[in-house]
Amino acid sequence: MKIYDTNKNLIAVFKKYKDIKNSKNFLTDNKDEFQFGTFNLEKGDEIKRHIHYEQPRNIYGTSEAIVVLDGSLKVSFFDNNKKFIDEIILNKNDSLLILSGGHSIDVLEDTKFVEFKQGPYVEEIDKEHF
Repeated sequence: MKIYDTNKNLIAVFKKYKDIKNSKNFLTDNKDEFQFGTFNLEKGDEIKRHIHYEQPRNIYGTSEAIVVLDGSLKVSFFDNNKKFIDEIILNKNDSLLILSGGHSIDVLEDTKFVEFKQGPYVEEIDKEHF
């Protein structure tokens, strides 16, 4: 599921665990600043050894990825003008990539999750509460 603002800008990509299809599926475009793919591989499948070379990149935002290990979260999304757009519920094993806009997280039950985001990160200049 992709979440867009009223100007058709991609805000987030959400994937329920049960909807991860066979093989390798990337849910973002190669041009996006952070990539999101799902893998459902069979025994004996292989991802050939490889290396990622350093490349100069211009990153303009702080994208975040969340994977819920246990529990449940409600995530609300806002556009860059801080206007509410949508909300979703993440349950155990669900994944979310937030590319732009604002968001809030409500913990619906005791929850363990991991978050990944780009760095370096300086909270005083990278984040605004509203």
